[in-house]
Amino acid sequence: MSDFDQSAYNFRDFVHRLTGMDPRKDPKEIGNLEAMVGDQAKFYETLFFINIPNLNNIRKPCPHEGIRTLFWWLRYNQNVQRIKTLTIPDNTTRPMSDELVEEAILKEFAVEEFDWRKLDINLDILTQSPHADHFTKVTLYANANWSLLHHWISDEGLAKLPNASLHLMLPIDLPILVHRSFSYENVLS
Repeated sequence: MSDFDQSAYNFRDFVHRLTGMDPRKDPKEIGNLEAMVGDQAKFYETLFFINIPNLNNIRKPCPHEGIRTLFWWLRYNQNVQRIKTLTIPDNTTRPMSDELVEEAILKEFAVEEFDWRKLDINLDILTQSPHADHFTKVTLYANANWSLLHHWISDEGLAKLPNASLHLMLPIDLPILVHRSFSYENVLS
């Protein structure tokens, strides 16, 4: 999928050809999926990695609806249940909504390593996921908002993900942090 890191490619058309589904329609409203989708591809129950194309490089149409369709197809047509590493280099000016990522991905798949390049995400989408105990590494991107960072390392934040190490990406170096990336365990000790 790295070819989509060029603006000339249309991610939505790719999803349509792969899945046989129109990404502009809600996948849950499409009936008789098996009759629509042939044997284009078959996947195992566990995918080692999914690296969504860099959405900053995709001009038009906006590929967000293709993301929902792609993940719905993986879960319900291909029976994928686990993703070892999920990388979402989202669009920095028009990122996907928390609801989209939560509903289409985090509620449907057990994700181990999660890296979503979106600033200041709401941790509830991770901590309230039915698969929260599967996270082993979470990469978060922050604007260095102290109240947000405090929430992330509080008992109501990443503490609810006891198996996950935190890798925090900041636009600046903060005096209390030696590295831009650190594990959650080191922060609290």
